[in-house]
Amino acid sequence: MRRQVLEILKGTLRQQLREPLTLFAMIGLPVLLQPLALWGGATLRTREITHLRREELVVQAPPAFAEALRPRDHLAVVEAGWQDPAHPEVAAAVTLDAAGGEVLYDRTRRASAQAQKRAVRVLERMGRQAQAIRLEAVGLTGQEALLPLEREDLASEAERQGGLLGRVLPLILVFLAMNGGLSTALELVTGERERRTLETLLTARVDRRAVLLGKFLVVVLVSLVTSAVAVTTLWACLGLGLYRVPGEVLGIPTAALPLLLGLLVPLAVLMAAVFTVVAAWVPDYRAGQLAAVGLLFLALAAAGVAAFPAIQAGYALALVPVTNLALAMREALVGHYPPGILAVTFAATGVHVGLALALGVRLLSSESVLFGAAGAADRRARGRFGPDVLWIFGIALLLLWFLGQRVQAMDLCWGMVFTQVVLVAGLAVGALVWLGLPVGEGLSLRRPRGVDLCLAVVAGLCAPGLSALIAVAQAPLLPVSQRTLEALEQAMTLDAPLPVVVVVFALLPALCEETLFRGTLLSLARRSWGPVVACLAVGALFGLVHLQVMRIAPTGVLGVLLCVAVLRGRSLWLPVLVHGLHNALLVAVAGQAWARNPPVAILVAMAAVAVGAVAGMGSGKPQDRGTPVILPP
Repeated sequence: MRRQVLEILKGTLRQQLREPLTLFAMIGLPVLLQPLALWGGATLRTREITHLRREELVVQAPPAFAEALRPRDHLAVVEAGWQDPAHPEVAAAVTLDAAGGEVLYDRTRRASAQAQKRAVRVLERMGRQAQAIRLEAVGLTGQEALLPLEREDLASEAERQGGLLGRVLPLILVFLAMNGGLSTALELVTGERERRTLETLLTARVDRRAVLLGKFLVVVLVSLVTSAVAVTTLWACLGLGLYRVPGEVLGIPTAALPLLLGLLVPLAVLMAAVFTVVAAWVPDYRAGQLAAVGLLFLALAAAGVAAFPAIQAGYALALVPVTNLALAMREALVGHYPPGILAVTFAATGVHVGLALALGVRLLSSESVLFGAAGAADRRARGRFGPDVLWIFGIALLLLWFLGQRVQAMDLCWGMVFTQVVLVAGLAVGALVWLGLPVGEGLSLRRPRGVDLCLAVVAGLCAPGLSALIAVAQAPLLPVSQRTLEALEQAMTLDAPLPVVVVVFALLPALCEETLFRGTLLSLARRSWGPVVACLAVGALFGLVHLQVMRIAPTGVLGVLLCVAVLRGRSLWLPVLVHGLHNALLVAVAGQAWARNPPVAILVAMAAVAVGAVAGMGSGKPQDRGTPVILPP
């Protein structure tokens, strides 16, 4: 097989290097565009900073603030109201009282943000003067009146530069790796399939693994060369001083360059494996371009985690694809990346690549790679709804993130009702109607047995122990600050009557979320992936929809348990009851001191009882498992 891989690699690589566009995307694009982008960005930024430093900005402030101004502050004071239409040039407002000062500004306006910085410096100077007056009143005069204040930044210049660049460089490298590799993968697999050249290769006596590895290595080389040229060019341009902005210094430390280039290898390998699988999966080149947009969005979102300094690299995040490499790049620029986490990052990436290649070999063994995948209608006629599960979940995620949070910010109670009923349950029912499936059968709306209902009550009362046990187990890998825990506890402690809180924030989400996840999504997923994979997949999606890293694992495990409940009991009302009791207990004990740190032994016992109760559902003869309440149309 090694000889076949080398022959496919040499032939495909020779063909790709003959294309001028491929060479330009690999080498010409990063070499030509990066110096121009750096020089142009530095020029515009310098002009902006110079203009703002010289411009005199207008603020609304009391007379005491105006008396403390100096010419170098470049501030003018008016008595007009903040954002008064009669004085649109007012950039900020300053208020003074016995407790101190406050600055009102608009961070989306450059002038207002600059005015805020200048006003804060004036207020700090006024505070030091007031402190001197108070100290003089107790007998301290001269230099003794002011306490010495010294500030020392322990970070080196290279660390400061690397920290600033580390927020944006991973995004750039992921984009470049995708730009070079995805188009190559689509051309080598999807393009050759449409030209019927792939059919000739696969029907010959060539190992399918050799075909996949040969094309995979070409995609790796293209992605790796593109990323390496981009990093080297950026390092050289910053070293030559093409980005010179007053007060801002960017640069890639020379000591971090080898590790940064080394991290490009697993990134290119991972991207190439995913691209090759996607190229073999999509039916045509057009569908591949559409899939590229989704892949770009997901990859940039995963790499965007590195832009937040508060998110630190840990063993848990070292298992997340793309995110682990982005954090490794950021920390490599600073020089603080622990070797243990780096080893886990490389090992996890190797596992991800192996899984992707195994899936690629399986795809190359199917007829859809030779003749193109069937259309959506044919796929659904065969009961294959895997892609539908993903697009339904994607729509739900977008609706909850953009519209649901906006509505809840306006009115929390009614916003929650609208979010759950319209955005969650409405999407679940609407998706089944759109796909032409019976709503009653798709949602498993059957009358459960009395025994299963009793077991669901027991599981619901003990389910909080399962989610709390997972949260305790993940704490060493994913530490959570006390401030975050207090904010989450405060969010669950609502200023409303307890019955309203239980109904709106516990029972209603249980009913609507189960309709979407254990109803529509699980019904579609089990037709394509089987019960085991469907339970794991829907449970993972249930954890991801909560939009908090610390809640993904606990809610994901709970979601798997709820999936097992509906499959065992063959009724959606069972997970609804378990979920509702779980939420009601969490709301009831929120804010109680005894519920913050329960003994681990009690959590283990509760988790075991919950799992055992769900496992006992559905025991008995199949005909005794209930009858449908809503007949399929």
